[in-house]
Amino acid sequence: MPDTYIEPFKGPLSQFPRDPEVPEHVAVWGDSSGGHTALMAGLTIGDYPDNGTYGDVSSAVNCIVDWYGPTDIIEMNSYPSAMDHAEPASPEGRLIGFKNVREEAELSRKASPLYYVSAEKATPPLLIMHGNRDELVCYQQSVALYKKMKALGKDVRMICLDGAYHGHGGFQCDEALAMVDLFLREKL
Repeated sequence: MPDTYIEPFKGPLSQFPRDPEVPEHVAVWGDSSGGHTALMAGLTIGDYPDNGTYGDVSSAVNCIVDWYGPTDIIEMNSYPSAMDHAEPASPEGRLIGFKNVREEAELSRKASPLYYVSAEKATPPLLIMHGNRDELVCYQQSVALYKKMKALGKDVRMICLDGAYHGHGGFQCDEALAMVDLFLREKL
């Protein structure tokens, strides 16, 4: 796993001129594994040391948009899915070094956004969108993160795309993109 999930983005960000009088406005957005990456980038700020390469560029993000990203890789196999998520060769197993997800609980937790949300830690506002017919990343993955954040009083919204599958059936349409646009305009 990288030292920080935001580190790969800091290089490109450092190329843009910055006005010290204007606060930075950074949102991270991804779908599926990209949703997982966006969640990790936004929720792990301060949990891992910055490697110093871009020390003058902030790692902070203002908000996160997650489209059907895994939130708890330990629990991926607890619900019906089109694949086995625990095996070392699975995407989740590869993420933790080609290891069995269930046998490596500590590594799996470190790679799961759900475990970075706490009452004490500031959390960027989050918009979650997930289809309730997702056959790869179970809808319950997003529900678990939403419930935890809500219980802790965090700024979170969840939109269920009724009948949508993994990445299709409602995501690439004007209505879904308008919801994201509205969220970004409010939070940036």
